[in-house]
Amino acid sequence: MVDPTPLEIELKFRVEEPDAFIALAQPLVLGDFHLQPAEDVEQQYNIYFDTPDFRLRARRFGLRLRQLGARRIVTLKGETQARDGLHQRAEWEMPVESDDPLQWPAGEARDRAFALAGDAPLQPILVIQTTRRHVYAWRGSRRIAEIALDDGVIRAAGHEQAFRELEVELLAGGERADLDALGSLLRQHFGLQPDDRSKLARGMALLEGRPAL
Repeated sequence: MVDPTPLEIELKFRVEEPDAFIALAQPLVLGDFHLQPAEDVEQQYNIYFDTPDFRLRARRFGLRLRQLGARRIVTLKGETQARDGLHQRAEWEMPVESDDPLQWPAGEARDRAFALAGDAPLQPILVIQTTRRHVYAWRGSRRIAEIALDDGVIRAAGHEQAFRELEVELLAGGERADLDALGSLLRQHFGLQPDDRSKLARGMALLEGRPAL
């Protein structure tokens, strides 16, 4: 039987210097991969929710509302399995029209989040603002991955921390072997360091008064 749970598979790297972002802003060939940057730059405003006693965190789930201009997208992510920068997790998404969880329509992301929260309210716990540039990776005629170049700042409990990272998400046209090969080339070419921490994990550290990076 096929597991219907949607799965996100991506590589995540810390980027200490902006050189990689500058190079990837132009079409580039790495091995047999062709990297093509998108023209648009995405401004994200991400609000993360949990209950006052952090019930979602206790179950290793993360609930995010992403604002993209007038669009709003709710994403519920399950426990992350991360090793050497490779992140795998269950993920449910749905469009909404309100910032208030009580106004969200029924759907997998909303219903699962409410079940995790039980009788406790969902409230904002931290904010992450991100400027994202998209780069698409092609291998022959297949578009195998989306590279996200993220510059941003995490704000929690009166603290803030800037970050810069590169994510490579496997698309439907790609296979794990494609992702592994592309990730290896990016590491070699730009000297990137794998990162096993998610943005939410960094935000939670900041919320507790610990370094986010």
